[in-house]
Amino acid sequence: GIDHGLRVMQAIERVLDKPDAKVSSVEVALLVRALARKAPLLKVFATFEALMKRLPPQEKHIVAYNALLEACAHQRNYNAAEKTVAFMESAGFSPDAVSFSFL
Repeated sequence: GIDHGLRVMQAIERVLDKPDAKVSSVEVALLVRALARKAPLLKVFATFEALMKRLPPQEKHIVAYNALLEACAHQRNYNAAEKTVAFMESAGFSPDAVSFSFL
């Protein structure tokens, strides 16, 4: 409910407010999934991009991109899902079976 949403937003703000804060692809995925339950998709995308900038290239993982695809599917925005796939591919990730389950 509301308490969960507040905790998610506080966790995201803690990460974004600290320039040296570490975050993993799994944490990005969890935060994106939680945020997508209540927030507009544009906010989800902006948060995703801000969090992914914190990850060194070797730590980026398809699980974060799949969470973004899940958010698109949850909000039934299939145009955004197609853009996410293109975004994934430009980052060097090919959609996997999990990715296709959201398309």
